[in-house]
Amino acid sequence: MNMSKILVISDSHGYSNLARKVIEKEYPFDFLVHCGDVQGAIADIVLFGHTHYAEIIKDKETGIVLVNPGTICYQQFSSDKATYAVITVTDDYEIIPEIKEIEAL
Repeated sequence: MNMSKILVISDSHGYSNLARKVIEKEYPFDFLVHCGDVQGAIADIVLFGHTHYAEIIKDKETGIVLVNPGTICYQQFSSDKATYAVITVTDDYEIIPEIKEIEAL
């Protein structure tokens, strides 16, 4: 059975030395998820929300992929469809994010 290790950290509030300390302690890992602020963080994918607006942004300089899944509720903020995200990571670590829609109730 293949297994992947995902490191999850949150709210470093700019203390990147602490984030790096955790990263060094837990290395090796396959994926890093950083919840909350991203100042000074090292990540491949940044997940955020609360705006109810679905979007995918790939930073051309850093390669970091930012994903906001939108909302499966409160469609009036984004569209008449509920949205969510699916992120596929290939065997060679290519990140393929998608925003998907479902009819609102």
